[in-house]
Amino acid sequence: MNHFFCESISNEIGILNEQDSHHAIRVLRLKEGSQISVSANDGKVYLAEIINGSKNELRFKCSHLMREEKRPLLNIAIGPTKSNDRFEWFLEKATEIGVANIYPILSANSERKIYKIERGEKVIMAAAKQSKKGFLPQLHELEKFNTFITKNKTMPKYMAHLVEGPKKNLHAVNFKEESLFLIGPEGDFNAKELDSALKAGYQAISLGDEVLRTETAGLQVAVAASLLR
Repeated sequence: MNHFFCESISNEIGILNEQDSHHAIRVLRLKEGSQISVSANDGKVYLAEIINGSKNELRFKCSHLMREEKRPLLNIAIGPTKSNDRFEWFLEKATEIGVANIYPILSANSERKIYKIERGEKVIMAAAKQSKKGFLPQLHELEKFNTFITKNKTMPKYMAHLVEGPKKNLHAVNFKEESLFLIGPEGDFNAKELDSALKAGYQAISLGDEVLRTETAGLQVAVAASLLR
């Protein structure tokens, strides 16, 4: 069954945007009476039936609520990898598992200095449709590390890095409350960035003894948040 997102559902009726309407009618050959699943990005996933449509506007009526997801509480700030494919793999898997916000950050050791979010948003949407999610992560614009950490975020904040020293264990984090994790780029954060983050209220966190790729570290946090919540 094909899954779609819409802006809103009112009195069990919703409308797909022009792009999805065209895809449903022209590509998937869906017709009046065809069943789809839909979400308005509010966690609720409905079974719905197409009641009428054209390539520009497809209308549907919800028949019943299939499931309702909890709102994700995990936020991840991460350095985009040199390979776009590896970063987009992270976006795909993080979407499937469930995160609230993804913040690409530019730090001193970042190998990728530019990241345009348009393609990333398409990867996220495709992953959310494939896994029939009720929520879409929000992908933000690339931001410099020093600017990002100075923003007032009252939630618990953690920084994963490879420098030896006291660190909190990942399994000790309370994932039932909203949290933010900083994941470094290839080459890790430098000493100045580590010091700045700790002064800004970030806690050092351990992801284990292994040295993980950037995208793997981000995914490990997402999996832990999903399981320990």
